[in-house]
Amino acid sequence: MRRKPLQSTELMSVTPDQARAWWATRQRHRHHREDHAQRLADAMRCGEFRAGDGRPVSIINGILANGQHRVRAVIITGEPQMLCVSRMKVV
Repeated sequence: MRRKPLQSTELMSVTPDQARAWWATRQRHRHHREDHAQRLADAMRCGEFRAGDGRPVSIINGILANGQHRVRAVIITGEPQMLCVSRMKVV
């Protein structure tokens, strides 16, 4: 019998340290564009970034699966940022 994945989604304050930890787990099959992360960081600094816009940052079994540019932007700003984060544990 297959178990359902355990999932939670929340709006949370992500610190640069937490972002660095997630960044270290990211899958490198997706191309990272530093210029896009910088634009997001600029929007975060100006208060123009909206945490609920778009898909949540996805952490699956502790690995960053989606949201690498938003996570990188938190690192760039050096300040905690509100992000919508979905965590899933597939057993």
